[in-house]
Amino acid sequence: MVLLSQNESLHHEKLWDAIVVYNQNDKDKAKEFISYLKTDVLREETSFQIALFDDPQISSLEEAFLTSSATFVFLTKDFCECDWPVFSSNRVVMESLYTKSPCTIVPVILPNDLNGNLKIPMGLKCMKQLRLNFEDEFVKESVYRFLTVKIRQRLSKITEH
Repeated sequence: MVLLSQNESLHHEKLWDAIVVYNQNDKDKAKEFISYLKTDVLREETSFQIALFDDPQISSLEEAFLTSSATFVFLTKDFCECDWPVFSSNRVVMESLYTKSPCTIVPVILPNDLNGNLKIPMGLKCMKQLRLNFEDEFVKESVYRFLTVKIRQRLSKITEH
């Protein structure tokens, strides 16, 4: 893993509006989530840039966080038990959790994980979680508003340069 200095992270270009972080067992769900965002939530928004955190274009977890405006974290049992301890020890992840910089973390709970078996890690428990329901118009509208702000921020920085 490559750690960037604070000075480097401040000047890092935002290439992604959002990144999706997940356990490898949930990769299909993560891809389905991206498809849902593109087709159901942001139908008209063609400039939306989203990637999986392990996309070949991204060299490290730090780069994923530094180059995105938002990070959706899939809170599944496997992620919380196996991956969160590793992720939570990362400096850039901790900065994002407590300062929303370099990006905003959005915990996502999938419908099948709402049955009470999911133990949300302490660092994420106090955050507002997105309880994903593909049919809920309120959820769609909330995610739409959140992401369009992130898209506009990225595009305005590009035009400033």
